[in-house]
Amino acid sequence: MGASITALVPASADQTSALVAKRQQLQQQVSGLGGDKTTALTDLLAAQDALNNLQGELRANAAYLATIDGRQADLRGRISNTEHNLVQQRQLIAEITRGQYKTATGDQTIALIFASSSFNQMLGRVMSEISVQRRVADTARRIKVEQGQLHTMAADLDKDQAQATLLQNQLSQANGRELALVADYDQRITALDAQSKGLLGQISGLNSEIAVRQAAARVVVATSHASSSTAPPSPGGPVKGGGSCGNHFSYGYCTWYVANRRCIPWFGNAWEWYGQAQAYGYAVGSTPRVGAVVVWDQRMSGYGHVAYVESVQGDGFTVSEMNYSAWGQVDTRFVSYSASPSPTGFIYG
Repeated sequence: MGASITALVPASADQTSALVAKRQQLQQQVSGLGGDKTTALTDLLAAQDALNNLQGELRANAAYLATIDGRQADLRGRISNTEHNLVQQRQLIAEITRGQYKTATGDQTIALIFASSSFNQMLGRVMSEISVQRRVADTARRIKVEQGQLHTMAADLDKDQAQATLLQNQLSQANGRELALVADYDQRITALDAQSKGLLGQISGLNSEIAVRQAAARVVVATSHASSSTAPPSPGGPVKGGGSCGNHFSYGYCTWYVANRRCIPWFGNAWEWYGQAQAYGYAVGSTPRVGAVVVWDQRMSGYGHVAYVESVQGDGFTVSEMNYSAWGQVDTRFVSYSASPSPTGFIYG
């Protein structure tokens, strides 16, 4: 019986290796999507900055247009007043001119002479009328000059308004283009997220299948060893099985990724996992093993960090992880034993 069961191991190992290779390909695709998402996020942030700047210019230019409108209304009122005053001064000049014409006639001149007690009094009356006429005429000229100045100011304001209106239209068009860009980048990111979730779902399925096959292989090996009275594998070897048993963590974070690779029944931030694992009866230690979960405390980040050990080398170990280089991105990196901060420890299972 031991021999027949042992004969199944190579075929199962080959199938598991194929699944692991397929999972590695999917992980590389997810990693590539992470780079695309980082680029799209950079483009989105740049477009949002440009949009914010444009909207600031739109608001400032709209306020400037409102100021021009107010100044134009004020000028229209002043121009109306000067025109009214000019009409009054012209009417006054006409009345004075008519009075002087009457005074200049013979009868009026004689009446003026006889009405005056002296020649100086008569001369004073004549000069007084001439002075009044001059003052009225000077006032009319001054009002006319002021009216011309106001019309010039109004023309300048019309030009400013036309330029500001043109700029407002250009800014509005640019604002529309930036809004379209922001929407496009947002759609790209949404599509990349959906694609990444699909791939990670496939990876989760492969993890479950790999875990089942590894568990079956472990049973086969254990049965074979029991038949041949040999010792079981060393507890220092790779962590066998332990595929995902459901994922209740938020997508895009390191905890979500590791929970797709290992059965994590507890909750909490990454730095809490080591203590949680001990509370759940999981084996823990300070030595890296393939398939173990490595835990870093809050020195790594405010929430700590967890990763999955893919391989162990003489001077360190290689992990796969999410949200180390960028949110939602899966990558693989080598961790030296001398790297700082050092891990809190490893969760075996």
